[in-house]
Amino acid sequence: MVVCAGTMGTVMADTIAATLVVPLLDTDFTGPHVRQTQLQWVVSAFAVALAAGLTTGGRLADLLGRRRLLAIGLATFSAAATMAVLAPTLPILLIARAVQGLGAAAMVPASLALLIGEIAPEHRSRAIGVWSAAGGLSGVLMHTAGGWLGGAAGWHVLLVPSAAGAAVLLVATAWIPDRGPGQRGKVPDLAGAMLFGIGVTAILAALANGPVWGWRSPGCAALVGVGCTLLSVTLWRSSRHPNPAIEISLWRAPLFTLAGAVSGLYGMISIPLLAIGPRYLNQMWSYSPAMVGLAMAPLSAGVWIASLIAGRLSKRPTGPRPVIYGGAVTIAGSAVLLIATAIGSPSPLPQVWLPAAATLGLGFGAVNTGASVACALSSPPDAYGAAVGANMTTRQLGGALGMATAALLIDQRASDDGPIAGYITVIGMCIGAAILVGYLSLLMRTVRPSRSGVRTADGPAPTAPHRMQPQLSQDPLMALYMAVTEFVETATALAHPTPSRTSQQSHQSAHEWRGRALRATADNLIRRPGPAEVVDVLGANIP
Repeated sequence: MVVCAGTMGTVMADTIAATLVVPLLDTDFTGPHVRQTQLQWVVSAFAVALAAGLTTGGRLADLLGRRRLLAIGLATFSAAATMAVLAPTLPILLIARAVQGLGAAAMVPASLALLIGEIAPEHRSRAIGVWSAAGGLSGVLMHTAGGWLGGAAGWHVLLVPSAAGAAVLLVATAWIPDRGPGQRGKVPDLAGAMLFGIGVTAILAALANGPVWGWRSPGCAALVGVGCTLLSVTLWRSSRHPNPAIEISLWRAPLFTLAGAVSGLYGMISIPLLAIGPRYLNQMWSYSPAMVGLAMAPLSAGVWIASLIAGRLSKRPTGPRPVIYGGAVTIAGSAVLLIATAIGSPSPLPQVWLPAAATLGLGFGAVNTGASVACALSSPPDAYGAAVGANMTTRQLGGALGMATAALLIDQRASDDGPIAGYITVIGMCIGAAILVGYLSLLMRTVRPSRSGVRTADGPAPTAPHRMQPQLSQDPLMALYMAVTEFVETATALAHPTPSRTSQQSHQSAHEWRGRALRATADNLIRRPGPAEVVDVLGANIP
């Protein structure tokens, strides 16, 4: 359990470290030919590689064995992090970050699969909770200490914990029992995953270089054409391959598409704000890197706390919709406060940034957890692992796209009106995305119960008279009314937790059926604990 939880913590700490590295690269790599759109690839290269390799990495563990894949991922991650620490030029640093993403794509599903396969059933829930909490705790610690480390020794030292931590965990895997290869299935679509990653990279490269080359230039047009062609080929292959790189069958469900869109928008909001936060703090208050890191810690703490609370609220009969809506409102309100501060005279940091960062983190945690739950609820029980895996992939792609767009906006506005104007534009973009998240959540509502059972390893489960199926709302205004009403009812229930006898019976019946469904899913995972079915069960800890 220590190795698996440490793996999750290492990946999360590395993600936070990358956002702290970008503003410190000015001292080494920024020059007349280096732009913010190039520096953002330190974050985007990792995100694209992780998104492209996640599904394939989980399925490879079925062929190679979970411990073996974890060891391969840790070795790759540690070697690439060492390469990044020693990188003399920006291109080498970006290559190292992409290789780290591939290593993480093997580490995350393999670590969770090992946890489920090696821990006794009665201790499994607690073990997964520790695995999940390790990611949130490492993010808080990296924000707290990372600024001081970067300011004292430079950006290179921020990536040392990733290299050292992965190396220690690699040695520790020798004490994990070797169960050998898992299920002998068909080889996953490695070519499709490669085409997917290259296609996304080409489109992001066109977005980054468009202002310099010209949006109508042959180079920009070629990148867009190559990217669209490769993505089209990936979709074509995924529709025919038995183990595709993209689970197209899930995306045919309208509600899953809606929940996936929320996840992608969350990535577009969270990753850019995490990345520009240190620069924004430096420009507004001229604080040292150590103070900047401490100022970012409340945001990570807010995400951690809100994820725990939102997970419980999403289990209520109202589902995840009020959680997503409330998180979107919180994000938008916090971002408006930041813009108002930037436009006016700078106020003391404790009075403005710290409250805004804490509430922003709460909104992040609510939207991320709610979107993950919505993706799971809108998919068949036997496709739960694939659903949350697709959710994580969409989130990473949204983060990469949002980061590229944010860097483009900062470069363009900074050249005209100064750096603060660029940050205000990015924050405004995030407000617009948060409003869209809130609107999409209003289109989700809980309707009449479904009478279908859940198939278990021993056959169909008993009829589920109180299973509530989320569907698309036909009237957005009615959805708005229902969402606000349910949000108020949820808050009232939390303040006065004594329900009526009728609501007690209804909630107890729904809770009993939900328990049977969860036990059925757990039974399937115990009988067939392949990483392809448990990828990112608790991926809310990765931004």
